[in-house]
Amino acid sequence: MIHNKTNHDLLIRIINGTASPKDINLFDEWLNQSEKNIQEFNSIKFLWMKTDAYKVPQIPDPEIMWNNINNKINKSPLAINEGFDFSIIIKIAAVILMAVSGILFYNHLRETALPGNKVKTLSDFNTPYINNFNLVSHNGEKITCVLPDSTVVHLNSQSRLDYPEYFAGNIRIVNLTGEAYFSVKHDKNRPFVVRCGNSQVTVTGTEFNIRNRNNNTKIVVAKGSVNVLSLSSRIQKNLKKGEMVQMDKSGNITPPVQVNLKYYLAWKENKLAFRHTPLQEVMAEIERTYNVKSEFRIESAKDRTITGIFATDSLEKILSVLSITLDLNISQKGMKIIIQ
Repeated sequence: MIHNKTNHDLLIRIINGTASPKDINLFDEWLNQSEKNIQEFNSIKFLWMKTDAYKVPQIPDPEIMWNNINNKINKSPLAINEGFDFSIIIKIAAVILMAVSGILFYNHLRETALPGNKVKTLSDFNTPYINNFNLVSHNGEKITCVLPDSTVVHLNSQSRLDYPEYFAGNIRIVNLTGEAYFSVKHDKNRPFVVRCGNSQVTVTGTEFNIRNRNNNTKIVVAKGSVNVLSLSSRIQKNLKKGEMVQMDKSGNITPPVQVNLKYYLAWKENKLAFRHTPLQEVMAEIERTYNVKSEFRIESAKDRTITGIFATDSLEKILSVLSITLDLNISQKGMKIIIQ
């Protein structure tokens, strides 16, 4: 349970993707305690989005933006516990309504369901009167999102999640580009479907990771089981905890194999993990994680492989280990990394 006065900062770090593994564990523990906690977080996240702070740029500083809101509502830090004071949400809403002319929070939810208000929707969502949102994480940032059904999604860098304002009918569908970890809210009557690349993953309630990079999709199950379908070949595979399948752009699926989960879920703990990975792929992951660019001055260096798990708190240390291990001169000049 979150008790201390720093909880505002914690929730912002969760929303904008800068949370530490300790933050995420604390947040997940608190979120799973009750439906009420989920509703509280969704309300705060929605209000944060309406201030345009959800898509966090480097300038202005999101901490400053939040402090400005706090100063306006003149409220002492919120203590999130089972005695949550909903007056804080009302006060934040009042500030936003003054700052954003014409936006009515409660009317917005009603208007999107009116037959006269058609909106452009994704082809994957069959109900034309439901607003659809897209959540985008850029290089150097990760984002945690709670979907309308209380499913929690951790979005890795350079990824995109498309999801509806609410899930109508008997199926819950989202689209993913990039990489994300899903903790799906169990609902045996409404399967949860993730479409990513040429794959479709269907579950009723479990935890799994999907990674789609360079026309290759990897699906790893952390808890429970999932069904994986190739949208082109229509081949299906059932996966259990600890198993992985890969799918290429043609829809070919490998047989399920048992894997070491720590290598596939390390990014969620702010780590980089590689197993016999070519340096070219390693540098692509470093670019996404640190928002830098790399330049190879030795072409053959791209194929040298590395195995290991690295904490992401120091890029300098990672580059030093890579240099020594691969017998290369890897240096950083500003926002560029040179391999020679």
